[in-house]
Amino acid sequence: MNVVEVKKTRVGLVLAVNLLIFGLVVYAWFVMMFRMGDGTLSGTGLSSLRYYTVLSNLLEGLAALITVVFTVLILAGKASELPRWVTLLCYAGTTSVSLTFVTVMVYLGPVFGFNIMFNDANLYFHLLIPLFAIMEALFLSKEKLRFKDSFVATLPTLLYGVWYIINNLANGREGNDIYYLFYFGPAASVLFFIGFMAVAWGIALLLRLPRKAP
Repeated sequence: MNVVEVKKTRVGLVLAVNLLIFGLVVYAWFVMMFRMGDGTLSGTGLSSLRYYTVLSNLLEGLAALITVVFTVLILAGKASELPRWVTLLCYAGTTSVSLTFVTVMVYLGPVFGFNIMFNDANLYFHLLIPLFAIMEALFLSKEKLRFKDSFVATLPTLLYGVWYIINNLANGREGNDIYYLFYFGPAASVLFFIGFMAVAWGIALLLRLPRKAP
C-alpha cells in the first residue's frame, strides 16, 4: 500500500475503534443507571456521576464521539486532521480511564474483589473501554503531544480530587467517602490525592511516548 492508502486505513481503524468506545460507554452507563443500583461502586440515575470511574468513561465517550465526527470529515476530504483541542480532549480521556484501570488493578480489585470490579457495567468501565482507549492512543493516534500537554491530561483527575475532598470535609464521610480515602483521616486523604495525581501524570507521560512532539 502507498502512503495515502496506509493513512486511510489508519483513519478507518481510528473511526472503528472510537465508534466501538462510544457504543460501549453508552451501553455500560445505561446498564449502570437502570440495572445496577445495588452493585458495589455503582449507582442508579444521576447518582452514578459521583464516581470517578463513570465520569472518566463519559469523558472518554465524549472524546470518542467528537473524534468520530472529525474522522468522518477527514475521510470525506472536508478536514485534514483532528483539531488540537480534540487531540487534547482524547488525551485527557485516555489518561483518565487509564487511571481507572490502574486503580482497579492495584487498589479496588484487591480490596473489593476482581469478580465485582469486572461485573456487568464495571467490565466495560474498568477493563474494556480503558484497554481500547490505550490501544488507540499507543498504536493508532499520530497527533503529536507536547510535554505541557501532560498537565492538561491530568486536569479531570485534579478537578475530581478537589471536589471529592471538599465534599467529604463539608458533608462528612458517610455516603461520600466512596473510595475510603478518608478512612485514615483528612491528612491521609490529601496524601492519597497527591499519589493519584502523580500516577495520573505518570500515565500521561507514558501515553505521550509514541507521540512526543519534537
